[in-house]
Amino acid sequence: MHDTKNTLIKILSFHRASRKAREDAAKWVLQHPKSITNLLQICFQEKKTLSHKAAWVLEIVCENNLTLLQPHKTCFLINIKGLQDDQANRPYSKICFWLVKAHYKTQDFLLTKAEKQLLTEICFDWLITNQKVACEVFAMQSLLLLGNEFEWIYPELKTILEQNIPHKSTAYKSRALKCIDAIKNG
Repeated sequence: MHDTKNTLIKILSFHRASRKAREDAAKWVLQHPKSITNLLQICFQEKKTLSHKAAWVLEIVCENNLTLLQPHKTCFLINIKGLQDDQANRPYSKICFWLVKAHYKTQDFLLTKAEKQLLTEICFDWLITNQKVACEVFAMQSLLLLGNEFEWIYPELKTILEQNIPHKSTAYKSRALKCIDAIKNG
């Protein structure tokens, strides 16, 4: 296991964070599925340069095979809750959206009630703290899906979006208005 982690660290030590370098690292993880545990450990370590790269690679891994995250989803969610790291929160918010979407749309990836509650808290946190637009957009999309099950989400989401719209970017406003419209036309 230690050799796998060292190999993964070496693979993640690319100098340029090009899409190709990230894809190559993700391909290695996909070919060595047990290394997902090591990748997650690196994602949440203190050394930010390496943890950012691991987060970007995790995004590509999950895009290709979300089920690798299945046995680790609770640990993943606990570790991202309250994380204040723009470079990592964007890929993590995207992964969260995929988790929620897979749960509700395909039933391939079931989430427990506790995991859905944790996802809800994380997404609301991303909307009420200072995050990049991409992170906020994925949080909105996740909450829209979660709101189908937890009806209290829609009024809270609508209120937050309406409060934020005057102070946010055009991209945020556009997505927020679409979300508000979806809530109204539910």
